[in-house]
Amino acid sequence: LRETERLTLETVSGPTLPPDTEAGCLDSEQARSDNYEKHFRLPPDKRPNYIKLGVIAPFHCPWERLLQDWHSEGDSQGIYVIRNRGQLDFLKCLLSRTKPITTCVFSEKDKACGLVQVGIEMCGRGTLERCALICGMGKTDIRLTKDKTGKGPLEPIHEDENEEKRKIQREEHQLKLLRLRRKRVKSKREMEEKGIFSVKTKEKKNPTEKLVQEQAELMKELWLPNEIKSVKNSSSRPVLGFVTFGGYSFRQSKTCGYGFVALSALLNVLERNQGYFLVRNVTSLQYYFVRLKLLLPV
Repeated sequence: LRETERLTLETVSGPTLPPDTEAGCLDSEQARSDNYEKHFRLPPDKRPNYIKLGVIAPFHCPWERLLQDWHSEGDSQGIYVIRNRGQLDFLKCLLSRTKPITTCVFSEKDKACGLVQVGIEMCGRGTLERCALICGMGKTDIRLTKDKTGKGPLEPIHEDENEEKRKIQREEHQLKLLRLRRKRVKSKREMEEKGIFSVKTKEKKNPTEKLVQEQAELMKELWLPNEIKSVKNSSSRPVLGFVTFGGYSFRQSKTCGYGFVALSALLNVLERNQGYFLVRNVTSLQYYFVRLKLLLPV
């Protein structure tokens, strides 16, 4: 699968596992689960604080929530990738800033459920990681396009509302464990004074195991909440979509990738005639300027 992704990157043929297929959903869920567990195996000082980074879904791409944010009728209608050749040719002309030969009308269902697959080319330096945010530009970002390194604006650090909650919860948990330990020691001494001795077994169950597990799950929720309130407005720049694969292309001698954007978001941005877009990796505050091009089905 990894070699296939590299091949599709060089041939610019698009993703092998689209999000509207069963295989794509299974691959996304597996990657999410693996990266989630890997993240929380790290000590707290080695883990990126995604709340402060303004990233609400660092390990998967919440397509349904993204479509709901960009279109009021996006609730529970499913998602699908736009594959109509006429519609794609129209969008390709808009992205390349050329006049379309014919006009095209998108249905409300397309706007509510449609995703468009796009190729991504960095305008300068930078890398593309999975689940990176594809964003629209702010009002004053166009002046930064003169920078040859391709660096865009910086995302301001977000406030971590759960920081104090985690601190209080951690202290209360330590005190609770200490009280339980004192209680067990006191009970053991009283039994020994009465001449009652417990028989040691090979498989002795930890009395605080359940409590520790519950604490771990609660802390995970405070570090990375499962509830996604909004994808579109999670950063200072409007989120249009996500990168599904990125890497260095030897064919184009630059970092390239591909991903998907919401159809409603793309049409909204193209109305303002923006030729540049922004990309930000989930572990960074730095935006980079990119160009998007439409990937037509083979």
